[in-house]
Amino acid sequence: RRCYQVGLVMSRSYAEVDVTQLTNIDDIKAAAAWLECEEARITQELDGVLDRQTHLDTQVGSLHMQLSNLQTAHKDAQKLAGTMSHTCDLAEKVSSKVRLLDLAKSRVQEAMKRVDDVLDLRSCVEGVQTAMEREDYEQSAAHIHRYLTLDENVLKETAVDAAEGSGIGGAFALLRDAEKRLKQIVTEKFDSAVKAVDDSGVERFLKIFPLLNLHFEGLDKFSAYLRTQISVSANAHLREALQVTGDRAGVVYADTLTLLFEDIAKLVEKHQPLVETFYGNSVLPCCHVVSLALCFYLLNAFTCNVEFVGLFRTWKDVTSGKGIAGMSRC
Repeated sequence: RRCYQVGLVMSRSYAEVDVTQLTNIDDIKAAAAWLECEEARITQELDGVLDRQTHLDTQVGSLHMQLSNLQTAHKDAQKLAGTMSHTCDLAEKVSSKVRLLDLAKSRVQEAMKRVDDVLDLRSCVEGVQTAMEREDYEQSAAHIHRYLTLDENVLKETAVDAAEGSGIGGAFALLRDAEKRLKQIVTEKFDSAVKAVDDSGVERFLKIFPLLNLHFEGLDKFSAYLRTQISVSANAHLREALQVTGDRAGVVYADTLTLLFEDIAKLVEKHQPLVETFYGNSVLPCCHVVSLALCFYLLNAFTCNVEFVGLFRTWKDVTSGKGIAGMSRC
């Protein structure tokens, strides 16, 4: 405690004074006391440091061990980085080779396709001539359909020499001529089947139109055929209705229209699978619209019939209060 008090008093004065310059005995004694206190304090601090030496040695040893582990991890990280760099280089080389293989594969496939197209072209020329001679129009149309998918300019580019190129051009010329003749024949045969009311013939040539890229022409002709069928049926029912007398005369036209719509439904049900198969589902609404338009046309024809208009006007006069006397005929 004395050293503490002396230290508080003397620390400011003797900490910065050269004791070798002191001459007064009291100052020398005070400085000596202060130095003794400083020595005791420093000794105490050294003892504390020495007491912690074992703990410090343990921590230093742990640091040395961690340092060795860090060096090992650093070496492993460098090795891993080298491996990854080598792997990236190898992957880049492999991917470049794969790209080259894909390019070569696509070119080989393109070359094979062109070879197949040339073979198909020759097959179409030979097949269409043979089929036309046998009047096998379905097979002829199949060959023409395949020919229409070929690109003449592309196939000419694949020709090895001018002679082969001219041969390809000649083949296309023959197929174009065959296409023109086949379209004319199919149209004529279809029209003949319609005139002869040959359902099997109509269905046969109806299937050929899509193969010649004549979808709309085929549907137009088929719609005309359906209109003819419905018109014939409607006229037959109308003739029968005009001969009805007695109690059934008042409802005969309703019965006739019912029969007409039933006939139309039967025609649609009969031909719908054929049209769906060869023309697709999207064209069916068009056929239905044609049938519906024809129904309204025939309904209008019914309303213009003399007997029907007479009955209608009679009903109108009766309901309006004019009586039978006001009835007139068209």
